[in-house]
Amino acid sequence: MGVFSSYCAICSGPATECSIGSTVPEALEWRRKRVARKRTLMLETGQYPSRYSGTDIWGNADLEDEYEEQKGGWTKSDEDCSYDPDLVSEESLEWLLTVHCLGRVEEGFISGPGTEIDRMLRICVDIGDDPNQPQDRTTYFTYIGGDYPAFPFHWECFSVLMWALGHDESNNIDRTVLYEVMKDIAPTYSLDVDYGNIGGPEQDWISMSGEEYVVTNPIDDMGDLIRELTTRDAFKHSNNNSNIQNHVINDPFDKIPFDILYNITSYLPGNSILALSIASWSVTNATRYGGIWKQLFAREMEWLWELQELFDADDEDSPLPPDLSLKRLYIYLDKKTTPTYAMDAGFLCLANRRRIWRPCQQLAELYFEKLRQNSASNAAEVKE
Repeated sequence: MGVFSSYCAICSGPATECSIGSTVPEALEWRRKRVARKRTLMLETGQYPSRYSGTDIWGNADLEDEYEEQKGGWTKSDEDCSYDPDLVSEESLEWLLTVHCLGRVEEGFISGPGTEIDRMLRICVDIGDDPNQPQDRTTYFTYIGGDYPAFPFHWECFSVLMWALGHDESNNIDRTVLYEVMKDIAPTYSLDVDYGNIGGPEQDWISMSGEEYVVTNPIDDMGDLIRELTTRDAFKHSNNNSNIQNHVINDPFDKIPFDILYNITSYLPGNSILALSIASWSVTNATRYGGIWKQLFAREMEWLWELQELFDADDEDSPLPPDLSLKRLYIYLDKKTTPTYAMDAGFLCLANRRRIWRPCQQLAELYFEKLRQNSASNAAEVKE
């Protein structure tokens, strides 16, 4: 089968150039119709689009004569394995080409910036400012490279991981502990974590049309978008439901005191609250206040730091509209940022950040658990 490529330990993305599709109008039309059909099929069947199974195989009608050059110099096969030129560009993908590594000799270290070699089976890095990085070595094997393989990552992805670990500076992280965590869950080529349902990381990276969000910089500043959303009329409180309670025939939640119901819902995930709200007017009434939704944003959308900054800001610095419905905003953002095939263009960054947040949470959980184990072990040694 040949050699498999290695990928970023945090996002499972490439460190090589990706394919960008043709700007010829006919190519764009063909691409977008195909992506739209694949998305429709996904919504109907619940199956994520694949190049290898289901109704979307190489021999279907869309890809008939896939290698035949069309007018304008494009082919269907190339367009099917390339990104939309209106959604990504060479400039927007430059962040992928620079990688660092988490390595270890005696202690864990974070290298300076570098580039991949041989499908990122090796990386060549500069000497960084981490005092634990060897000064006489710049090339490292990744994942399966002996007793102390290096784990490659994009700095942008590492920034998301640092946020999950609660640190602003990499020097505040115990790099040895983080290294051991990654080594424990690194069978081959990537970590054994949930990178999401993506089709790109195969034997070689596939620039799968419809997955442009996967290669979008996850730490682009989305503050302007979030601030604009908070001013939209669609997210203002509505008084239309004021008389609904008079039409409720039977609501078992109505027997629960308001303060208790409020406290119960504050511990539920967002999708559970929304489901209960549909079934119960009492739950709807208890969850119309912003406090619950601020808690949910902090608990379930911690990765949305642009909004957290608005919550934390002084009123005079960045006031939120007094009639803003955080419930409506939560429902909208939860839907728009859910990583999926054929994302809305304006939410590619946030969807990728949200996708990357999952493996970061898994790494953070293992990291803190190992820190606790080491602390307990050291305390036991002191007692002895």
